[in-house]
Amino acid sequence: MKDTVFARRSIRRFKQIPVTKEQIQALLDSALVAPSARNGQLLRYCVVSSPEKLKEVFNNTAWAGYVHPKRIPLRDVSSPMLFIVVSAVKNGKDVSPHTWADAGAAIENMLLTAVELGLGGCWIGSFDREILEKTIAEPENQRALYVVAFGVPDESPVLERIGADDSTKYYLDEQDVLHVPKYTPDAAARYL
Repeated sequence: MKDTVFARRSIRRFKQIPVTKEQIQALLDSALVAPSARNGQLLRYCVVSSPEKLKEVFNNTAWAGYVHPKRIPLRDVSSPMLFIVVSAVKNGKDVSPHTWADAGAAIENMLLTAVELGLGGCWIGSFDREILEKTIAEPENQRALYVVAFGVPDESPVLERIGADDSTKYYLDEQDVLHVPKYTPDAAARYL
């Protein structure tokens, strides 16, 4: 498990190889067993894999702010082959605050499962919710929370361990390799 956790990085360049139905089922199954506040299970998932809908969702996402525009996937060249939109059933007019945490747990389960399946993923929170919900015909009683992109990785980002005063800004080196700084335990934790 530790190897999988440390191997997971956000992937933004994908080979144009379809994600199989078995892989999709494994991703969804891992999301569905994630922790859920009061076991409410208020998350719903929209699987987007048809070429037309992939294009529409792709056109409504923003990628890699620190290394923009170099790490924006190119549609039909390095774009994701699958999107899973994570939505929540509304509690009245809005989403329960606990459901956002549930979404985080479910998405991380999918991202770790992706690594085990030879896939890569990218958790996306930057999109126009109104356009996305129309694109996927979101039911009225649900709200799109996040989009997760998946596919066969066509890059290998490098983990860089950093101290408390170091920059967390990810960057590209001269060879176009993405470096992702992450704190060491001593840099981010207090011990009592």
